[in-house]
Amino acid sequence: MEELSEYRNEIVSLMQKRFAFIKSVVDSVMEFPGSAGSHKAEVYKSTLKSLARSDQQLILEYALKLATAEFCGGIHLIYAMLHLPNDTNEKGNWHRDGDSDVQRVFWLPLTRYEYNGLSYVPRSSSTLLSRPLSVFGSRTGKVLFSNDLEITSDRFFSWSPRLVHVGNLNTSGQLSCALQIFLDKSKKYAEPCHLIRYDQAEIARIGEAVRRAFRFNDCDELVGLDKAIFYQLPQSFREFMLPIYMMRTKTNPLERFGERVNF
Repeated sequence: MEELSEYRNEIVSLMQKRFAFIKSVVDSVMEFPGSAGSHKAEVYKSTLKSLARSDQQLILEYALKLATAEFCGGIHLIYAMLHLPNDTNEKGNWHRDGDSDVQRVFWLPLTRYEYNGLSYVPRSSSTLLSRPLSVFGSRTGKVLFSNDLEITSDRFFSWSPRLVHVGNLNTSGQLSCALQIFLDKSKKYAEPCHLIRYDQAEIARIGEAVRRAFRFNDCDELVGLDKAIFYQLPQSFREFMLPIYMMRTKTNPLERFGERVNF
């Protein structure tokens, strides 16, 4: 396959409408963070990422149909990326996703992108160039030349894990989100586990429970966690949310407030 492929399908716009609906329900019960980088912002982002990642009703179901129609393989990894405006916690550096010959990375936008969300180095997936370009880019933050993806409401993309690319800083005034799926042709395809068919009431209940469980001070620092409320959340949602939050904050709230994670 080509190092980078572009596809057009109206299903992508349906996924974006579904994510917009999920976000609108969450925003009705949780305060949109005033600034990126705080623990309060990371709780908000983790909530939306986890809902998107576990949404069996439409987002995951359609995303996997689109990806597996283009590449035959089993699921290696799925995760959502979410960028608040000027969110330096989410801005990466030049990198590649791996060195595998049997994997393919799919990138599906769940929102409109009002900025150049992702850039890549053409012809960087070759076995000779991929690693040196990745190391140089990650150390210097620069590459000699690059192209931007043209992200629209009906497009999604796939690339070789060796393609050198970067997620750019969100310079718009709007949140952006994309779903990334790694497929592996050495694995047999199986439907992902721990998915939920969310209706509006369940989304609102989850958002309200997260808002009540996590307590912050005036500086948006985490100062408390009501574990009784937290454990009322669906287990599948908790198993997605907590690792996402911990990865970005380097903080385990259950351990910090007297209880270790025990899924």
